[in-house]
Amino acid sequence: MAKSQAIILLAVVLCLVSLAGVSNADADQFSVEGMVYCDTCRLQFMTRVSSFMEGATVRLQCRNITTGIENYNAEAVTDKSGHYTFQVSGDYEDDICQITLVKSSNDDCSEIATEAIGQQGAQISLTSNNGEATPVRNANPLGFMKKEPLPECDAVIKELEMDFDEEGDDAGHDTSASGSGSGSEQGSGSGSEQLGSGWEKVPVSGSEGESAAGGESGSGSN
Repeated sequence: MAKSQAIILLAVVLCLVSLAGVSNADADQFSVEGMVYCDTCRLQFMTRVSSFMEGATVRLQCRNITTGIENYNAEAVTDKSGHYTFQVSGDYEDDICQITLVKSSNDDCSEIATEAIGQQGAQISLTSNNGEATPVRNANPLGFMKKEPLPECDAVIKELEMDFDEEGDDAGHDTSASGSGSGSEQGSGSGSEQLGSGWEKVPVSGSEGESAAGGESGSGSN
């Protein structure tokens, strides 16, 4: 009887150890996904005339935040919809992980921005200790710049300027109304203060675009 109980106890312990191992393995598996596009207006963000790029190469690197030692390096190639995927094993809580452009598949759209904003790449968090419930990590889109802007880019820029001007006017009206109300109730002083008006556009390699085509995902390897 005692021997049977010991065997049952051992089986339970082994089962729990196995489940813990599976759980840890699942927690350390990440799928990193993103898109690469052709920046046809050289604005360093996506517009309605941007196009996704097939066959572009990107790199995922993770470096220790303190020592700078590289702990992960892999490349992936985009599919016909401009989509790429990395399958990453391991937790990189102490690392800075970044996806950068490596090689374009289009000679006419192959320039990588050298300004600070263009060198930032797309940063992602590869740890299960960041509060994210899913192992999927979606990176901001990255774009190669076309040698010369498309003719329709002038119209695109004007549209964007109009959109931001309208948002700025709306914000200005809201703050003015708020200031007037405060002034009438509390007297001159706080009511005469003018808050900032409008939004400042900060171009980043990662705004949402409108052009896309269906396709199969690429892959990366450690």
